[in-house]
Amino acid sequence: MTGNNELSEREVEILQLVATGASNKEIANQLYISTNTVKVHLRNIFAKIGVSSRTEAAMYAVQNGLVQPVGEDQQELSNQLPIPEPSPGVRPWILRYGALVFIGLFLVAGSIIVTYLLREPITSDSTPTEIAAEINRWQVHSGLPTARRGLAVTAFENAIYAIAGESVEGLTGLTEIYNPETDSWATGNPKPIPVVDAQAIVLGGKIHIPGGRLSTGEVANILEIYNPRTDEWERGADIPIGISAYAMATFEGKLYLFGGWGGSNYINSVLEYDPVTNSWSELTSMRTERAYAGAVVAGGKIFIIGGKNNHSPLSINEVYSPELDHEGMDPWSEAAPIPDPRYAMGATNIVDNIYLIGGSHDSSEAYYSYIYLPVSNTWQELQHPFSHTWTHFGQVLLGMRMYLIGGEIEATPSNQNISYQAIYTLSIPVVSKSEE
Repeated sequence: MTGNNELSEREVEILQLVATGASNKEIANQLYISTNTVKVHLRNIFAKIGVSSRTEAAMYAVQNGLVQPVGEDQQELSNQLPIPEPSPGVRPWILRYGALVFIGLFLVAGSIIVTYLLREPITSDSTPTEIAAEINRWQVHSGLPTARRGLAVTAFENAIYAIAGESVEGLTGLTEIYNPETDSWATGNPKPIPVVDAQAIVLGGKIHIPGGRLSTGEVANILEIYNPRTDEWERGADIPIGISAYAMATFEGKLYLFGGWGGSNYINSVLEYDPVTNSWSELTSMRTERAYAGAVVAGGKIFIIGGKNNHSPLSINEVYSPELDHEGMDPWSEAAPIPDPRYAMGATNIVDNIYLIGGSHDSSEAYYSYIYLPVSNTWQELQHPFSHTWTHFGQVLLGMRMYLIGGEIEATPSNQNISYQAIYTLSIPVVSKSEE
């Protein structure tokens, strides 16, 4: 086999995901590219490393250190692994015993990578043991050096970037970088224009932060772009309008902004940014004006969930189809609403399920987080370890864990850094008959 130094960074990312058992569709959703693009990359990867199957590719990734085996702490957690909930019409025993038969068939030298989605939602009927198992999936890490709310958080190349936001001393452009392997923070070049209520997302190997609220109280129409490799900032094309507290997602290599605060009112605009042409386009507006919503790509669509407007927190869950919009058709539909309205929460796609964590709401009932299952269009409760209201934080998936960083607790900027192990990869050594 050839060395992995011939693989591009994107190809390494895809190979690592293949080794965790992710399908082409799951890889496409996580990297915000099309399934056809994934297929092209896989053909190139197979040719470069000299393999002909996903199993051989996974073995290559393990043998070359691109996928790390589980540690002792993860082995302890494996005792609590649930069997993923079956799809409607699939008998549980088929999944349980079929998986064992499937693993047994792969009697080849090396290791087999098996990926579990750690999702067994906790409800009011759950036992104390079930609740304890769910809580054990949460872990506290080294705190954000500068407590901030409304900060922009994203992940790039095994690190998490926490940029800008509002501290107790006011708005800041700080760039603080978290390394999960060492549980430590470093400092990068600060964002030139400090803002709050903005978001960050990676596009083309660079971190894009549009808009945000300025120290004057006005909303910005700027786009600042950070290159993590060179630690340098540059300006992109100005946004057509000043905007903050928007929902943001990337799809097929483009950036989308949904709604937000326009400086004097809540808005329902949809803006698309193309990094190739460095230009913005206005698309079909949302049906609901709102800010502080969550936007998540799942199943080839963008779900814009919750938020608030002049009236109250919202439970609405609107679905946007970019392809339909570009074809001149109505791109909007509605999905099942959140069980209780909320805004300023975190939202992340994990294996085509949407994790909605924290947020502010008016409910006097138990404070739950939720998982939305697009396939069945249903919501399920997710137990979390905090009893207080936690809002305006950054939420991002990195590797097998979902991180929640900074934010606001009891009207005060927070330095919290907590993660949830949503995906679990188990390396199972097996021996071929020739080695027995």
